[in-house]
Amino acid sequence: MANPRFNYRCFICYQGQNPVGYVICYEDEGKLFLLDYCSISVKVQKTLIRRLSQICIKSKLKGIITIAIPKSEEGKWLKKAGFLRNPFKKGPLTTNIPFMILTDQKPESQLCSKDQWQVTPICHDAL
Repeated sequence: MANPRFNYRCFICYQGQNPVGYVICYEDEGKLFLLDYCSISVKVQKTLIRRLSQICIKSKLKGIITIAIPKSEEGKWLKKAGFLRNPFKKGPLTTNIPFMILTDQKPESQLCSKDQWQVTPICHDAL
């Protein structure tokens, strides 16, 4: 969150006095980019995404964009929250971002599991 090009915003969802989820986002070129997020339940995640949707409507933004590995736990979380994925090889949001690791371990190691990585902040820093 040190990129000076963006004005980051954080929204926290509370249950009583306890934080139960958050989202960090920023606006760029008429879109709201979801940078980081965490919640304790699907209900909380939907509440947080609904808040971002309200911001999009109020600010007349085109939509919410984030980066995720499609069939990872994170990708499933986003799908439950209502995010769509462009399955075609052309059109908007079809770019695949290569993710490479350098390791002495064999590819069968746990490092190569798609659920071992949270790529969203890494990829946003590269944009």
